[in-house]
Amino acid sequence: MTIGPIMTLGAQGVVAYGSLGGMFSPHVRAAVIYIFFVCSSTLLFALLLSVVGAGWKVSYVSVVALQSSMVVLQLVLSARLKGLGKGAWASLAESALYISLLFSLLLALVGVDFVSGFMSVMIVVESFMLWLLIKVSDLPRVSCWRHEDYKKTFSLSYRFLIGGALMGAFMAGPRLLMGWVSDESLVASFSIVFRWLSIAIVIHQFINTYYFMRIYGGDPTKRKFAISGCVGLVAISAAVIALTVSSHAIRSTDIPLPDSNDVWLIWSMAGIMILWSTSACLEGVLNSAGRVMSQSISVALGLIVSLIVFGCFYFWGNDHYKLSLTIAWAAGFVSIVVLQFIFVFRARLFS
Repeated sequence: MTIGPIMTLGAQGVVAYGSLGGMFSPHVRAAVIYIFFVCSSTLLFALLLSVVGAGWKVSYVSVVALQSSMVVLQLVLSARLKGLGKGAWASLAESALYISLLFSLLLALVGVDFVSGFMSVMIVVESFMLWLLIKVSDLPRVSCWRHEDYKKTFSLSYRFLIGGALMGAFMAGPRLLMGWVSDESLVASFSIVFRWLSIAIVIHQFINTYYFMRIYGGDPTKRKFAISGCVGLVAISAAVIALTVSSHAIRSTDIPLPDSNDVWLIWSMAGIMILWSTSACLEGVLNSAGRVMSQSISVALGLIVSLIVFGCFYFWGNDHYKLSLTIAWAAGFVSIVVLQFIFVFRARLFS
């Protein structure tokens, strides 16, 4: 899940927003050709290792390579499909790795070695995804592939890579810092609250995948209503989840739940989910207008603010790390959203 996004070099952003038109549109084909080259090379590498009869250590490398390649294809094929208004198929493409795992488990039930079955399923699924990506991308003849096209494409795609890396660091930061300053039990108690409340983000992901073209490629004056509706649904879902996991009734079950003393954290995390959804929607608005670096600057500010806030708590001797990290994370999200709104309204992207 880490190697895959790096392998794309931000090409999925060019494909997604280029499919809507605008400044990225001329570079969609070059981005798709790059992805085709990377993923087909990975497939050939895995097949070659199986042909020469490599041992389990090298086969393990093949599994990692194939999984990384599938993540790349998930990102890019989903980006292309949702940019073309095929949201349902895009949602299916995003689940390709989990679908492959499901089929591998079914094969294991009938006696097939899990690793061998998983690799075989991934090869078949990735081959189909490559074919589908080519089919929906209308690629030119090989003689029309020019070196200059890739230079320009990568000069744009790296911006998405930077933004993605910054957001990845921002999202993983609290748990990494908590693991550094505290023990595993505190990380686990924080993580279980995060996992429960992040269920609300599923609604955001569905709406932003299924209606991607309508929201970010449609009438800008109607965009704010769609985004408000999406964030509103996430807020309602987060509140329902927070009420559910905080109630005494559900604690009589055997379901893993947050600690009963973490009610404040549950509701704080619900607020963070709302900020997360808002930030992700505004990211789509900025990226669709070609203002990718504005998004990166916003996330960089949020990362800096969260580190400063946590640093203040830490050096003042506050050992309530769960509280200080939650406040720092929330402050970072608020900073991101505020700066995103400033960029959006200055560029009049809602009008």
